Amino acid sequence: MKKLFKFLLGLTAGISLGFLFAPKKGKELRENIAKSDHKFQVFGNALKQASKDASKEIKKLVDSKEVQKLIKAGKEQADELIGVLMEKGDELSLKAKKEFADILDKASDKAEEAKTTIKKKVNTAKKSVKKTATKAKKNVKKAVKKTTNKAKSTAKKATKKIKK
Repeated sequence: MKKLFKFLLGLTAGISLGFLFAPKKGKELRENIAKSDHKFQVFGNALKQASKDASKEIKKLVDSKEVQKLIKAGKEQADELIGVLMEKGDELSLKAKKEFADILDKASDKAEEAKTTIKKKVNTAKKSVKKTATKAKKNVKKAVKKTTNKAKSTAKKATKKIKK
């Protein structure tokens, strides 16, 4: 974006200086300025359209079935993990209450085992959700890159039209 801005700024400055030092009559110069103003409008409209197209493409990607499917899969895995954790927590709580009176040390050991199991399942679920999110992120990056390339191409075409 900065490169495009610098380019346009340099282009504007160059054209302005060219008009100031041009060996043409005032009437001819005004006619040339009017023509170049039209070219800038065409270029601006092309850039505006390219940004609209890019926006539509990104929205289309985010709303796409594939991305929505990935988001849904992540949510389902998180819900499943919560259910498993709730079940494990309930089971361990009941077991600990029953055994607490008889064998306090044994209950403590079981709680530690459960903690390790839960941590492993949480880590597994984190990895799964992270993998799903990373895949979605890569897809979005690809779409953004594709759209950016389209916008650059459109800008180049518009620049060529201005130069003509």
